[in-house]
Amino acid sequence: MKLYIKQKVFTYKDKFEVRNEHFDLEYKVAGKLFALSKRFNVEDSKGKRVASIKKKIFTFRPHYKITIGDETYTLKRNITFFKHKYVMSNLNWVTSGDFINRKYSIKDKNTTIMSMQKQWFKWGDSYELSINHQQNALLSLCIAIAIDAELASDKKMVRNNQPKNTAA
Repeated sequence: MKLYIKQKVFTYKDKFEVRNEHFDLEYKVAGKLFALSKRFNVEDSKGKRVASIKKKIFTFRPHYKITIGDETYTLKRNITFFKHKYVMSNLNWVTSGDFINRKYSIKDKNTTIMSMQKQWFKWGDSYELSINHQQNALLSLCIAIAIDAELASDKKMVRNNQPKNTAA
């Protein structure tokens, strides 16, 4: 199954539309505007909240708490050079990827659960998710949103640490 994530531009808070391979609306994702940490709510096409994503603050490594129904998962970022690697606490899933080309995959041992690829030359961030089973779709979507939030956080940190031009 394929899902296509499209970030809305010119909004005060992060908003995404998620469509299936027939381009029917599957989910809407909205970030919280005035929150201390990054938070997202995922709604189905009828507007019912089906998942939430929250970045934990004051941690050495970034953590995202993903809640789907009664289940809670923690996505933890490992410290690595040149590649991003995430581990799911409740599952044997490992997410690894190339942050320059924005290609990621989630694997359970040797089985690929989901692959994620940025679609270039689009207005706003756009991703294509290839998911092996329908039952993994919502959790895979939440992981993709958390990775995008972490990439945006990294980009913001790099931008804020650049020297200012003070020439007069």
